[in-house]
Amino acid sequence: MSVNLACGIDFGTSNSTCALARDGHVVLVDLEEGKDTIPSAIFFAENQSVEFGRAAIATYIDGEDGRLMRSLKMVLGSSLINEKTRIGKRSLEFVDIIGTFLQHIKSRCEIAAGQTVDHVIMGRPVYFYEQDAAADLQAQNALESIAKSVGFKSVQFQYEPIAAAFSHEKRLSKEMLSLVVDLGGGTSDFTVIRLRPDVTINSDRSDDILSTSGVRVGGTHFDERLSMNSFMPPLGLGSQVRDTFDADKIMDMPMSVYGQLSSWPWVHLAQTQKAISETKQLITLSLSPERLERLLMVQEHQLGHAYLQAVEGAKIALTDHDMHICQVESPCIDVETYRTEFERSISAELARISGAIDACLTNAQVKARDIDLIIMTGGSTEIPAVNQLIANRFPDAEISELDKFGSVGLGLGYHASSVYL
Repeated sequence: MSVNLACGIDFGTSNSTCALARDGHVVLVDLEEGKDTIPSAIFFAENQSVEFGRAAIATYIDGEDGRLMRSLKMVLGSSLINEKTRIGKRSLEFVDIIGTFLQHIKSRCEIAAGQTVDHVIMGRPVYFYEQDAAADLQAQNALESIAKSVGFKSVQFQYEPIAAAFSHEKRLSKEMLSLVVDLGGGTSDFTVIRLRPDVTINSDRSDDILSTSGVRVGGTHFDERLSMNSFMPPLGLGSQVRDTFDADKIMDMPMSVYGQLSSWPWVHLAQTQKAISETKQLITLSLSPERLERLLMVQEHQLGHAYLQAVEGAKIALTDHDMHICQVESPCIDVETYRTEFERSISAELARISGAIDACLTNAQVKARDIDLIIMTGGSTEIPAVNQLIANRFPDAEISELDKFGSVGLGLGYHASSVYL
């Protein structure tokens, strides 16, 4: 197939990018004014207007009535994908919501191109779902169907870590055996690949890709751990309530509402009338009613997303600081967060990441000492514990951290050029 232009889209859990390929040149498209990355966020206002990315988040935080949605990629392959969710007075299917976001990216790409863009390489994690081939295939098929529904005539896929490798290859002056560490918002993916800067853009690279592996752990999971560990206790997590039928019987506060408030895809469930009614009932039984009053304030004023924004901000702050105090305005509390406690809370996730790296090396039949270059991409690679894990495992390897947020999109653009142009 030969056309004059194509694109690559990295539809991420937390952020998305798009690269335009034309006449052998590949560039990232501005998806917002002066920004080539866009938060994967969409806001549906009560007046039925729609905002995207940073504007969506800002509009929500400014208090406009409506529904903010983030981390939509995590819905792919789940039972929610064909279900409807309440948006004001409307009910929309998740496939249509994701389609609205992808349509926005396609439109921005076409503005940059000055014409219609019909061909796309979509990025995908190595595994949307681990050990569930049916759900993994369902997720890719759903994303392909959505991409075609917004006007793409040809849709192909490439693993995100392989795309990141292609992007970095352009900067090399010699052949290197590389491990790509791609830690995104919802998944962590790894690829052992032989990078050769002398290859042509349309070369068959199958022999150079030695292995891939992945695990469903990413930045949103780290957010959940930090939220549950530091932000939810002031709202009543860990407190106790009396039994409804036996006042002498003391029980732990149910955890479900806190899990929902700590998860981008599920936060809206903590703010339904049913959830609010349950909290009001628990306040009458609580041994710490003042903490549950704070929880009720968050629910009634629809502050769940703002709370998660604060959690994400604290996680980022702990990248450079051992301790961070987050001042939450409503309810008015100071939340102390500590890097050591945060790292302890994500120890299981770090172990799963380490295990996936082991699997990738084993499948490639190489040792850690054989790796010349580590390519770090994705926002979660900023976490100090992740950096330390990689440095300990590969003390002799060069570590490249160039363009952590745009390398996958660029690599998909290079792949689109090789496939379509």
